[in-house]
Amino acid sequence: MSESKPTPGPWATESRYSGCIHIIPAEDAGKRIGANFADAKEHRLKFCRQIANVPMPPYEFDGISVEEQKANAAFIVRAVNCHNELLEACRAVVRMGSHSPFDTASMIAKTAIAKVEASQ
Repeated sequence: MSESKPTPGPWATESRYSGCIHIIPAEDAGKRIGANFADAKEHRLKFCRQIANVPMPPYEFDGISVEEQKANAAFIVRAVNCHNELLEACRAVVRMGSHSPFDTASMIAKTAIAKVEASQ
Protein backbone atom coordinates (compact mmCIF):
# COMPACT_ATOMS: atom_id res chain seq x y z
CA MET A 1 0.00 0.00 0.00
CA SER A 2 1.47 3.34 -1.03
CA GLU A 3 1.48 6.29 1.33
CA SER A 4 -0.27 9.46 0.14
CA LYS A 5 1.78 12.64 0.11
CA PRO A 6 0.52 16.22 -0.06
CA THR A 7 0.57 18.20 -3.28
CA PRO A 8 3.96 19.92 -3.60
CA GLY A 9 3.97 23.66 -2.96
CA PRO A 10 3.85 26.49 -3.37
CA TRP A 11 0.10 26.83 -2.99
CA ALA A 12 -2.25 29.77 -3.57
CA THR A 13 -5.87 30.68 -2.95
CA GLU A 14 -8.54 31.53 -5.49
CA SER A 15 -11.97 32.86 -4.59
CA ARG A 16 -13.24 34.11 -7.90
CA TYR A 17 -16.48 32.22 -7.56
CA SER A 18 -18.87 32.49 -4.65
CA GLY A 19 -19.31 29.47 -2.45
CA CYS A 20 -15.71 28.36 -1.90
CA ILE A 21 -12.19 29.51 -1.38
CA HIS A 22 -10.10 27.14 -3.48
CA ILE A 23 -6.61 26.13 -2.36
CA ILE A 24 -4.68 25.36 -5.53
CA PRO A 25 -1.09 24.88 -6.75
CA ALA A 26 0.33 28.38 -7.29
CA GLU A 27 1.34 27.43 -10.85
CA ASP A 28 -2.38 26.95 -11.63
CA ALA A 29 -3.38 30.47 -10.52
CA GLY A 30 -5.49 32.13 -13.17
CA LYS A 31 -6.65 28.88 -14.75
CA ARG A 32 -10.34 28.08 -14.79
CA ILE A 33 -11.85 26.42 -11.75
CA GLY A 34 -14.11 23.57 -12.69
CA ALA A 35 -14.14 20.03 -13.91
CA ASN A 36 -14.11 18.61 -17.40
CA PHE A 37 -12.55 15.19 -17.43
CA ALA A 38 -13.34 14.28 -21.04
CA ASP A 39 -9.67 14.73 -21.90
CA ALA A 40 -7.31 14.52 -18.92
CA LYS A 41 -4.43 16.25 -20.74
CA GLU A 42 -6.68 19.09 -21.87
CA HIS A 43 -8.07 19.32 -18.33
CA ARG A 44 -4.59 19.90 -16.85
CA LEU A 45 -3.91 22.65 -19.38
CA LYS A 46 -7.14 24.61 -18.91
CA PHE A 47 -8.29 23.91 -15.37
CA CYS A 48 -6.55 24.37 -12.04
CA ARG A 49 -6.05 21.41 -9.76
CA GLN A 50 -7.92 21.89 -6.51
CA ILE A 51 -6.03 20.82 -3.39
CA ALA A 52 -8.83 21.73 -1.00
CA ASN A 53 -11.95 23.84 -0.89
CA VAL A 54 -12.94 25.97 2.06
CA PRO A 55 -16.73 26.48 2.02
CA MET A 56 -17.49 30.17 2.07
CA PRO A 57 -21.10 31.16 2.31
CA PRO A 58 -21.59 34.80 1.35
CA TYR A 59 -22.38 35.61 4.97
CA GLU A 60 -21.07 34.96 8.47
CA PHE A 61 -21.03 31.23 9.20
CA ASP A 62 -20.92 29.86 12.75
CA GLY A 63 -19.72 33.27 13.91
CA ILE A 64 -16.88 33.40 11.36
CA SER A 65 -17.04 36.32 8.95
CA VAL A 66 -16.31 35.98 5.23
CA GLU A 67 -13.13 38.03 5.78
CA GLU A 68 -11.98 35.64 8.52
CA GLN A 69 -12.74 32.62 6.31
CA LYS A 70 -10.54 34.11 3.58
CA ALA A 71 -7.83 34.90 6.14
CA ASN A 72 -7.93 31.30 7.40
CA ALA A 73 -7.43 29.91 3.88
CA ALA A 74 -4.59 32.37 3.27
CA PHE A 75 -2.97 31.33 6.58
CA ILE A 76 -3.10 27.65 5.54
CA VAL A 77 -1.37 28.53 2.27
CA ARG A 78 1.33 30.65 3.97
CA ALA A 79 2.03 27.84 6.46
CA VAL A 80 2.36 25.27 3.69
CA ASN A 81 4.55 27.50 1.54
CA CYS A 82 7.12 28.10 4.31
CA HIS A 83 6.94 24.67 6.01
CA ASN A 84 10.10 23.14 4.55
CA GLU A 85 12.23 26.25 5.13
CA LEU A 86 11.05 26.61 8.73
CA LEU A 87 11.68 22.94 9.42
CA GLU A 88 15.21 23.24 8.01
CA ALA A 89 15.82 26.38 10.11
CA CYS A 90 14.79 24.45 13.23
CA ARG A 91 17.14 21.62 12.33
CA ALA A 92 19.96 24.12 11.82
CA VAL A 93 19.39 25.61 15.27
CA VAL A 94 19.54 22.13 16.80
CA ARG A 95 22.71 21.27 14.82
CA MET A 96 24.43 24.41 16.12
CA GLY A 97 23.95 23.07 19.61
CA SER A 98 23.83 25.12 22.74
CA HIS A 99 25.99 25.92 25.69
CA SER A 100 23.21 24.95 28.05
CA PRO A 101 20.68 22.11 28.06
CA PHE A 102 18.10 24.81 28.78
CA ASP A 103 18.80 26.86 25.64
CA THR A 104 15.37 28.20 24.70
CA ALA A 105 15.80 28.36 20.92
CA SER A 106 17.12 24.81 20.74
CA MET A 107 14.30 23.50 22.92
CA ILE A 108 11.64 25.26 20.83
CA ALA A 109 13.22 23.97 17.61
CA LYS A 110 13.37 20.38 18.94
CA THR A 111 9.69 20.58 19.94
CA ALA A 112 8.70 21.89 16.50
CA ILE A 113 10.68 19.16 14.74
CA ALA A 114 9.08 16.48 16.92
CA LYS A 115 5.58 17.76 16.07
CA VAL A 116 6.31 17.64 12.35
CA GLU A 117 7.88 14.20 12.47
CA ALA A 118 5.06 12.79 14.59
CA SER A 119 2.47 13.97 12.06
CA GLN A 120 4.19 12.47 9.01
